[in-house]
Amino acid sequence: MWIALDQIPPRGRQVTAQRTDGWALRAALGAVGCTPGDLGFTADLRRTAEGATVNGHIRCSYPAVCDRCARDLVVVIDGPFVGRYHAPGSSAGGSSAGGGALGVSADDAGLELSANELDATPLDGEQIDLAEVLAEHLALALPLRVLCEAAGTARVSDDEGPCMVPTHDGGPDLRAQSVFAKLTLPE
Repeated sequence: MWIALDQIPPRGRQVTAQRTDGWALRAALGAVGCTPGDLGFTADLRRTAEGATVNGHIRCSYPAVCDRCARDLVVVIDGPFVGRYHAPGSSAGGSSAGGGALGVSADDAGLELSANELDATPLDGEQIDLAEVLAEHLALALPLRVLCEAAGTARVSDDEGPCMVPTHDGGPDLRAQSVFAKLTLPE
């Protein structure tokens, strides 16, 4: 869902989306890699001199598997986000004058970003793609490892057992069939 910067009134613009909104569902699917069970997105867009800020809240649940014990889980992401977006040529995004590769002039080729530019995302023209905003902030909120005991996860089954790495079940010894079984190391 694209919003032009000039369509954001001075008092701001509120946007909400749910799982039934196609653009939001596609964005969440791209971020979490599966169809979410629940999805809620609210955003307050405000126009700034450099572009726009987006303050909002994301709620998303999706099926996952524990990285340790392989039990089925539901992961719930529920929290606020803040995004700063700058228009091309604004002071936050640097100047695109000069016509060099990717809008970088020869003078700007060695330019380093300032601290206030590190958290600003460049806009594609004079509009914000809210699907991209949702996907980006949802991906940033994803856990690095999905574990039964982590906050925001719940087991699908009522199994109360500990979260442990499964042990070998006593099947055939595969070490004898390994290509490294007869390997001798030089002394």
